Amino acid sequence: MKLQYKITALIFVILLIVGISGAAVMLNFQKRAALSQFEKSALTLAEALHDSLTHDMLDANQAHILDAVERISAGSIINEVVIYSSAQKIYASGELDEIGQTRNDAELALALASGKTVSRTENRYGYPEVCIILPVLTKPECHACHDPNLQILGAIEVGLDRGPLDAQIWHQTLIMGLIAGVTF
Repeated sequence: MKLQYKITALIFVILLIVGISGAAVMLNFQKRAALSQFEKSALTLAEALHDSLTHDMLDANQAHILDAVERISAGSIINEVVIYSSAQKIYASGELDEIGQTRNDAELALALASGKTVSRTENRYGYPEVCIILPVLTKPECHACHDPNLQILGAIEVGLDRGPLDAQIWHQTLIMGLIAGVTF
C-alpha cells in the first residue's frame, strides 16, 4: 500500500475517532443538562403542591388534599405524587390503596432526617422516572396540631416519567449519527 493511502487512512481514522469522541461528550453533557432540568421541573411541582396544600394541612382537610394529589397524579408525565408523615407513613397518594402504608426507603429517610431535598432516578412501576423528595418543615402555625420539637412534619415525593426525555435523547443521538455519517 502506498504511503499516500496510508496517510489518508490514518487521517480518516483520526477524524473518525475525534468526531465520535466529541459527539459522545456533547451528548453526555446534553443528557445531564436535560436530566437536571427535569429534576428542577419535579422540584417546582413539589414546591407548588406544598404551597397550595399548606392551608388544607392547617385545616386538616384530608379530602381536599387527596383530591389535589389525585388530580396532579393524573398528569401525563407524572408517575406518582405522595405525601408522607415524618414516620414514612403515606398520608396521601395518587394510588389510593397506598394510603396508610409505611415505605422503608433510604432516600425518604435521608430527606426526613436532614431536611434537605433529595433526588433520585429509578425504575418504578416498570417506567424510568426522576423523583424529588421535598421535606415539609415545621412552621409556627403547625404547632397547634404537631409537637413543637418536631422539625420535619413529613415529605412530598413527585415522580416524573423519564421515558419521553430518554426517547428525545435517543432521537438526537440517531440524528447526530446520521449527520456524522453523511458528513464522512
